[in-house]
Amino acid sequence: MMFLLNTYHLSHYLIGLSHHLLGQNGVGVIPTTMRNINSDPYMIFSAEWPDGKKWFIKQPLQFRINERVSIVNEANVTNQINQIALIRCYAPGYIYSDPVNKILITDYFPDSINLSQKSSIPLSQLLTSSNLVEKTAKIIASFHVHLTKAAKVSVNDSHFYFFKPPFLVDNIAFLNPFLKNEHISFIKRKWLASLILQSQVSDTLLELNQSWRPDFIIHGDATFDNILVHLNGKSIEKIKLCDWEFAGWGDVDWDAAGFFQGLLQAYMDMRINHAILLEAGRRYYNTYISINQFIKFDSFDNWFVKILRLSAVNFLERLLGSSMKIITNTDQSRRLDDRVEFLLTRVLTNPHLLKSF
Repeated sequence: MMFLLNTYHLSHYLIGLSHHLLGQNGVGVIPTTMRNINSDPYMIFSAEWPDGKKWFIKQPLQFRINERVSIVNEANVTNQINQIALIRCYAPGYIYSDPVNKILITDYFPDSINLSQKSSIPLSQLLTSSNLVEKTAKIIASFHVHLTKAAKVSVNDSHFYFFKPPFLVDNIAFLNPFLKNEHISFIKRKWLASLILQSQVSDTLLELNQSWRPDFIIHGDATFDNILVHLNGKSIEKIKLCDWEFAGWGDVDWDAAGFFQGLLQAYMDMRINHAILLEAGRRYYNTYISINQFIKFDSFDNWFVKILRLSAVNFLERLLGSSMKIITNTDQSRRLDDRVEFLLTRVLTNPHLLKSF
């Protein structure tokens, strides 16, 4: 039976673990400070110990079944990667996991924000005046190479599941949850079906599925939400990735698409222009291929068109997921519709993405 953490339960829970986690000197020790960080659908606590150690403790809300399953996957994958002794290069280090109570404890990554959070530096400036793109490409390419090598020589790599394409050739199946959702008007559902079922979109989704190459261990969800950045003034000191529950065998382009999904959203919000987006693509591409030399990419032009389309699929899934909720704000609903139409008609089917869209 899973218990749900609060500050009281957590302090007693950690006292029980203190010897195991801190060694002989940790018997009966309690954290000096604990803080609850609201992060639906998870509860995340930061805990600091008298010796200066600081950890994150993560547990899904009790009623969120998907998150309860995914945190077990994340704990298993993070633990296995940690044994390769590389995880601290790429992510906050694994400390402990409790599969019964669905608890994961990791190192604290100090003074960091994820790229979805607002910082004192505008995204356009981060992209043009810092090495954000290069550092992101470097860390993604490095763990693709290192974790894949380790998995291939491992006697048992069953902990890395086969990461399937996140989109479906069967567009009817892709649409079913939305077509049956009574909170979405019949007119909107019909409009959405007509967009997704048009032949150009179907052909693009089919092409993306057929080009899927599950040759490397990938993160699987390398979006802005999961890219942690440690800023030192206006420069980027470190980048790490969190939330590894989707790590597995997959296509390296999907991790690139996770990063560019955030840039595509920024482009739609007019926070960056087409020139910045295109230049970020070139810098990512050049950095990535300089590190991962075990894969042969297409030309930059073909690669970047594919990345933008994968990014559109990534973003589309998030938007359609949000449309499952009851949207009472007309302006918000209209904005969501505009984005869905933009992604389907101007990204997935536009042959001139390198020029303008």
